[in-house]
Order: sequence, then structure tokens, then C-alpha cells
Amino acid sequence: MKCNKGFSLLDVCVFLIVLGFMLSGAVALYQSYLQQKSISQTDTALMNVTNAVNAFIATNGRYPRPASLIAVEGATDFGTEGPATPPDCDDTSWRTTTGMCLSPNGAVLVGGVPFQVLGINPDVALDFWNQRIVYAVTLSQTDDTTYVPDGGGAITTQAINRDPADPTTPFIETIMDVDTGVTEIDDMLLLSHGREGRGAYSRDGQLVQACDASLYEGVNCEYTHHFFRDVHPENRSWGSRSLAQNTDYYDDFTRVQLSIPVDNWRRSENPLSDNFLVTQVSRIGVGTQGEPFERVHIIGDLRATDEMRSNQLCRDGAVDCFTPAMIGGDLPQMDCRAVLPSGTPPVVRLGSGQVFCGVSVTGVTPTITGAAAMRLSVTGTPCGGTQYMTGINASGVPTCGP
Repeated sequence: MKCNKGFSLLDVCVFLIVLGFMLSGAVALYQSYLQQKSISQTDTALMNVTNAVNAFIATNGRYPRPASLIAVEGATDFGTEGPATPPDCDDTSWRTTTGMCLSPNGAVLVGGVPFQVLGINPDVALDFWNQRIVYAVTLSQTDDTTYVPDGGGAITTQAINRDPADPTTPFIETIMDVDTGVTEIDDMLLLSHGREGRGAYSRDGQLVQACDASLYEGVNCEYTHHFFRDVHPENRSWGSRSLAQNTDYYDDFTRVQLSIPVDNWRRSENPLSDNFLVTQVSRIGVGTQGEPFERVHIIGDLRATDEMRSNQLCRDGAVDCFTPAMIGGDLPQMDCRAVLPSGTPPVVRLGSGQVFCGVSVTGVTPTITGAAAMRLSVTGTPCGGTQYMTGINASGVPTCGP
């Protein structure tokens, strides 16, 4: 005869405890996966919108104006550019009328992504949580008559930074231009209000949750010309994002554009010279510690194995310039026979844009050491016989005369 023995209460408790540990680990892994996915997907959305905006600029010569954050699908202002003079962001009427506003200093427009004029799907203008991405842009950069490709922005930002000597003490820092040392002024900023959605508008144009001005991210709800970045551009290992339930809470995502990016080098559009690269930058520095002073500024040696062509050759400071034709051409003023026709004067020196003819230089009678010597004695015969060097032709060969 068989006896069926069941589980004791202790067995059930042990099983539930083990199952709880297993589920807690799985939940933690899933939460980590969702967090990474939210970061990746939102960063990608901000990048895609940026690319669309820059394509618009390339065609229209300006940034687009923001769209309404509250317009619903089917409305005439759904995803289209809003007015250039919307209500002030301090005036809450914009939240029920235009859905976009003008910063209190009158310099920055804030609203939604104008996906219709950008030619992108409305879903591209949403973050991971299906909230509308906020688009802030300098007002003057949205007008083709005032647009400046480089240096026309009005948006300033701040972020959390840490001193390497004391990394445990974070501090808020205004973002500075690394080259000039002054406050960085940006053209555009894209913003996702993050997981909690404080200040965000949903896919349907509804306010997800009111802002909390006491939090770090509260700055991004004020819609002024100043915003709080999620990562410091010079210290990306430290970010502003913190999910701690205190005043440090920050779950926003940002993407900033100082000015429209320009490819420094591109291949020539001429099919006959497609092996050449051209650049639109105004100055190129090689070995310079700071900004180059000239269009091509080289610290060190410049070597040319073939020809080097220039309209002028100058001393430092663009002084004492002369044209290469003075050396490589046949200008009359460089011919000692024309300058000093009497006798047989040799070339003794080139300088100050002219040829110096005579017997010596500063009272010294130098000896000829080669055909290209610039200083010749009356008794030397580099040209053979009794002729003297009177110049140098385009091939670098001395020209001779009696």
C-alpha cells in the first residue's frame, strides 16, 4: 500500500524564498535593460532630429521655428512651424494657445519639433516614453535674413562637473567655450523630459506632469534661454542624471548644437579633380598652440619636393614683400644692365623688392660658391668668360650678361 506524501509548510516557504531571489534578479536585469534601451533610443531620437534640422538649414538657409507641443493629429498646426512672435514663456497662455513660446529675454523660441517641415515621421520626434521632444532655437537663426552660420546663437547651458582632486563634491558649472574662455552660446537645444516626464507633453499633446522647480531639472521647465545639460561636454564621465528622490533628481536628456556642423574637408565636386580635397574653414594651423593667424599657419619646417607657388613672399608680419617674378621672371628692374648700365655690374644682393648691383655688399667682396650665389664679386666668372650674373630665370638658372 502506497502513501502520498505532500509538501510541508516549511518546503513551501523555502520554495517561495528561492523563487523570490530568482525573480528579483530577473527583475533587476530587466530594469537595467529598460534603462539602457531608454538611453539609447532617446539619444538616437535626439540625433535623428538634429540631422533633420541640419538638412533643413542646408536647403533653407535658416533653422526652422518650433511647432506646437499641444497640437493634436489632424490640426492645422500639427508638426508645422509656429509663429515668430508667440506669447512670452512667462505667460502661461501659450500652453493652451500656440503650444510654443518666446523666452523672457526675447531671444529663444521653445516648442516642439516641426516634423512636418522637416519631412520626418511624427514618431521620430518622440522619446522612449512617447513624450514630445522639446526644441529650443535662437530666434534670429530662424530668419534667413539674420541667420549666421557660425556664432549667431543665444542659448546658454550649465551642467554638473567634479573637480578631479575632489570627485566626491559635485558642483554646477556654466558651460564655457574651450577656445575663448567665455560662456558658450548655442544655436539649438533638444530636450527629453525623461522617465518621470515632469514638464513633458505626451504624444497626444497632454501635459504628463507638472514641473518641480526645486529639482535640478526644474531649470529645463522654465523655458528661458538657459538650460541644464545631462552631461558636461568636457567631463563626460560625470553626468547630471540622478534618480535619487531628492533635489538632485534629474532624468532629462539633452542635445546641444553650437552651430551647424561643417565638413572641414570634402572631396572636390569637379569630376576632373576628384582626387583633391577642399575645405571651407577660414584658417588652418599646423603646430600652432592656439588659433592660427594666417589662412595657412605653420610652426616648423615646410618642405616642397616639387613647385611651391605664391603671389608674394614676405617676412613675418607681412612686411618686405616681393613677387616671385622678381627672382624667377625677367623684370627690367631686376636686370643690373638696366639699373646700372655703365660697366659690367654684377648682382650682389636681392632685397626690398629690387636688385642691388655693384662690386660688394657692405664693403665686403664675397667669393662665388655656386651658380645660384646671390652675392658675386667683380672678379668672379660664374657665367663663364667675362660675363656676370644679372638675374635668375623661371627655371632657377642664372641669367648672364657682359
